[in-house]
Amino acid sequence: MGRRPFAVGFALTLTTLSVGCTELLIGGREFTFDETGGEGGAAVGTGVELVCNEGLATCGEACVDLASDANHCGTCDRSCGGASCSLGMCAVEQLASGLDSPTALALDDDNVYWTAGDGVYRISKSGGAIDVVASGQAQPGGVAVDGNFVFWVNRGDGSVMRLPKKSNGKPKKVFDGVADDNVGGLALDADDLYFTRGVEKGDIRRVGKGKDDVPALVFDGQPVPGLVGMFDKQLAWSGFIAFEDDASGMGAVGLGPGAFGDPSGGYVRFASKSAGGEIITIASGEGEISALVTAGDKLIWADATNDRIRAAVAGSSGVPDTLVENQHVTGLWASGDTLLWANASGSVRSMALASAEERLLAVEVDGAGPLVADDTHVFLLRTGSGGAVLRVAR
Repeated sequence: MGRRPFAVGFALTLTTLSVGCTELLIGGREFTFDETGGEGGAAVGTGVELVCNEGLATCGEACVDLASDANHCGTCDRSCGGASCSLGMCAVEQLASGLDSPTALALDDDNVYWTAGDGVYRISKSGGAIDVVASGQAQPGGVAVDGNFVFWVNRGDGSVMRLPKKSNGKPKKVFDGVADDNVGGLALDADDLYFTRGVEKGDIRRVGKGKDDVPALVFDGQPVPGLVGMFDKQLAWSGFIAFEDDASGMGAVGLGPGAFGDPSGGYVRFASKSAGGEIITIASGEGEISALVTAGDKLIWADATNDRIRAAVAGSSGVPDTLVENQHVTGLWASGDTLLWANASGSVRSMALASAEERLLAVEVDGAGPLVADDTHVFLLRTGSGGAVLRVAR
């Protein structure tokens, strides 16, 4: 056994575990030790070491197989929430399928929301029947939710829409634009909805979430603003400056990524939410910025041109950090110290921002796209025709 005999002067009860460990009950106190002479493990009971067979890991007071244990999948205490575990990854579950090119999704305490085709939909986080929130919309795109409302943009007519969650009535048009406005970039704080007009000389606007006010102009003259990130008192946004070679020479105009072959016109800017505040350029010379999120005091974005994830402290103007390279990001989400993303190869990954430690959550998810998360699961879209809403345990 590789250890000295353990002698006691009273009755013993031995139970042999299938994992190659032995439990020892002495006078109503339980000890666990290894019979194989292996090494490692954590203290269990009083002064007796738990050591597991090769291929097993110590999780608390148990020897487990991290490759297949659905309660400790890949790492201790990672539950698959009812799904199976294989090769240290929880199975990807399908909540809804056969969707018409889903575009964006959002999450509240109970449901997953998404836009697809000409409608806005939701389903319980645990699956079930699909609820049609709104139909007959003009190419709905970005969607956002709070405790009372669902908001979305219609790319076909440049409008921004609002509907109470508990209503099956007609949505309210919050902003009545035109298709060329390229409206997007929805973001919410406690009181207001923010959105962008992604035109050459675009702007960021704000409107009360539950009010019928005319949207107020917050920042104008922004080249093709696209995505919005939210802090307590500050706002961040991304955009793109292309360059047009005309008779007068090279002139900077916002015309969208790659409009004239220039791949490095992406920028990220930051300012107080108060209209007219100083605008700080956090980053310039980026590629096409396909996602923008906030975590703590950090701005994090995906540079789709250069296949990387970048980050900078809000309000700074130094060189951004590169968190991840060689990843063509298709979905990005962050909260607290955790960053999650999906990439074009079909993997879903997690990173602890403090340590930069990565974990692989899923692989071979065809068409993996936008994602959001709660405390237990990542929810993501399979984009394209025959799309789906999927989930995988965190």
